[in-house]
Amino acid sequence: MFEVNGKTITVTGASSGIGQAMASHLAKNGANVIAVARREIALSKWAETTNGNVAYVAADLGDIDALESVSKKIASHFGKVDILINAAGLNPRIHADEVTKHTWNKTLDINLNAPFFLAQQMIPAMKEAIRACFRKWHFLWHCKRWRNANDTRNGSSLVKKWYNS
Repeated sequence: MFEVNGKTITVTGASSGIGQAMASHLAKNGANVIAVARREIALSKWAETTNGNVAYVAADLGDIDALESVSKKIASHFGKVDILINAAGLNPRIHADEVTKHTWNKTLDINLNAPFFLAQQMIPAMKEAIRACFRKWHFLWHCKRWRNANDTRNGSSLVKKWYNS
């Protein structure tokens, strides 16, 4: 893993599972961690029992129109965010022929739209950082200073084009 001591990191989906495990590990290693998830009670319990400099924002990331407000709440804790880890996700365990439009759209909002539009809201403040990282599970994209400009693996050219605008 890379050095996180002193970095400010936001982790979505941090009320349980992989998101919570990542948030806890990062806090333990010296990062300022802002946990984001829908379940405020779970986030509060996590914050009380986690050693380190932590805060949380209870928000429904499926409400795409509220993401600007969410990003402002995130920034209110430690200022500029250095790294955004999108671990929130839905995995409805139903047969394809039983998926409704509502279930489909909710899944897309959480798994696809929220990570993109939350990052979009946070980019202006992150541009000021020397290094901005966006991580969605196993994908890691570095800004132009750390990545070859012609590298198109994992869609990084899209992120670079957006980052450099």
